[in-house]
Amino acid sequence: MKVLIKENKLFNPIYQYIDDTYDLSTIDYFHPTTWNDDEHDDKENPYIREYFYKDYIGDYDENGIAFIYIEKKYYNDSPSDSSWKSNAPTLIVGGHEYQIFSSMFGSYWKEPMIKWFEDKFGLPVKTITID
Repeated sequence: MKVLIKENKLFNPIYQYIDDTYDLSTIDYFHPTTWNDDEHDDKENPYIREYFYKDYIGDYDENGIAFIYIEKKYYNDSPSDSSWKSNAPTLIVGGHEYQIFSSMFGSYWKEPMIKWFEDKFGLPVKTITID
């Protein structure tokens, strides 16, 4: 027997799965990002927030990154930044979770993830991508 599940019926179970995946008490967030290289000259960037897993033990993305959030103001008006800027604010999801969500739910997980992130962190998201 074939069972059809309508797209709108998937939203809540996927949202719940995302909520079960991330324990907010294990995620630290750093803002603004400080770079320690010559290109950025140790400047803080107020338009990027980074979220890292506390007590990282290797179960997640290589660097322990859960999310990186980039605001539209981060990008300048140059032609090379125009497509990035038009897709911002952007949520970069750690590679491990991105791959799991995509293999389980195809692209249907992105809208629930946007809603979940907005609910939990109070920040708007337009685009989701992988790091």
